[in-house]
Amino acid sequence: MLLSLTSISGIALKTEAFERLTLSTLDGVITMLPGHEPLISALKPGVMSVWFDGQKKDYAIGGGILETDGVDIKIIADMIEDGGHNLEEIATRKAQALAQMQEYQQKGDPLSLEAYIELEQAYLKDVAREQLAMK
Repeated sequence: MLLSLTSISGIALKTEAFERLTLSTLDGVITMLPGHEPLISALKPGVMSVWFDGQKKDYAIGGGILETDGVDIKIIADMIEDGGHNLEEIATRKAQALAQMQEYQQKGDPLSLEAYIELEQAYLKDVAREQLAMK
């Protein structure tokens, strides 16, 4: 079974030695094994764990899509990172995003909804990065 993880920055992983993976979907956390029944699911930001070649590898992922036809698994996410994060920088970005989101909420301006959603997505990606850095 081929597992491929792809983001805007390119292919993060492509392996046939995939044993299992665990990740967060909009419906909850799922674990997939080779031969999983066909599925298409939306992903939410979080930490994805992949076991292959007898090792476990964790990735911070953003939103995206998971698709399997029972033969191959394809994961396409707007962010797939495997570490190297500074917790202080993450905390600063999260605090800034929260402050800006609160400002948008207080204004109640419906035209700022798109900006609010972008801030929320940036915040959720930093939460995933933080979770990965703390593992």
